[in-house]
Amino acid sequence: MLYKNFFFTTFVSFLFLASSYAFADNSSSSIFWRVVDENDRHHYVFGTIHIDDNRVTNFHSNVINAIKSSDIFFSETNELKDYSILEDKRNRMISAYLSQEEQEKLNERVNFHSISYDFAIKLKPWLLAIIINSPEPATPFIQDNMLKSIAQDSLISTDGLDNLEDHYSALDALTYDDQINFLKLAIIFNDDQRRHDFEALVVAYLNQDPKQILEMNQKSLQDGISLEITDVLLTKLLYERNLRFTQMIEKTMHDKKLFIAVGASHLSGDSGLLNFFRKKGYKLEPLDAFN
Repeated sequence: MLYKNFFFTTFVSFLFLASSYAFADNSSSSIFWRVVDENDRHHYVFGTIHIDDNRVTNFHSNVINAIKSSDIFFSETNELKDYSILEDKRNRMISAYLSQEEQEKLNERVNFHSISYDFAIKLKPWLLAIIINSPEPATPFIQDNMLKSIAQDSLISTDGLDNLEDHYSALDALTYDDQINFLKLAIIFNDDQRRHDFEALVVAYLNQDPKQILEMNQKSLQDGISLEITDVLLTKLLYERNLRFTQMIEKTMHDKKLFIAVGASHLSGDSGLLNFFRKKGYKLEPLDAFN
């Protein structure tokens, strides 16, 4: 069943897109870092992009060795098993809020992603919007899964920084009407432009060019979305999740060596992981991520 990988992929891909809008900065120009704490323990932070593409899975030996030397591999959250978390709690059907033309276009998009239409229309609209906005269907070979597989094959303990309920309720604060409008924007978005924009994002990621990512995501957030909703996106998808991430890291790292794999947007900015480590006085060293 592809749902688990697909939902995880598209959800955190959006986190990379949205939060880079606020927090890209030239002082954090690497996506892979060694963190040395006050006891000279080495931890590692890897900013991911959550896609299946050989360009982002050709890992440098630095990455593999770092995972194998760690005690715990942290991803953003654990495996999804209860799919009811993804559904609207009031049992509203998305199709009731769409025109016939919008329903037909939505059906094309969910079929493209190997999701049944009957299942899709039960979902939270904001989540479905993120899913159909992905230009490529998800596979088990996304970057995050590849990193986690290295840890599992090396018998390294794995865990999630965020609990599943919080992870998949991030934008429930939006009104249902706002969620539907968000979904409609995703439905009508031009497929060629969608692929073009995503490819540009991948190139920016490989170049580790925060300025380029910032410019791209300013445009992606401003197109058809109000400033009020933009503020909700940034607060729920970035600020609050960064706080939960750093709380779990601080709780665990005092006696364990960590490898942390989270969306690249969670690294930089005032609330980001790198600033969290800097404030603690830890040494940060950028490393090569890819061959």
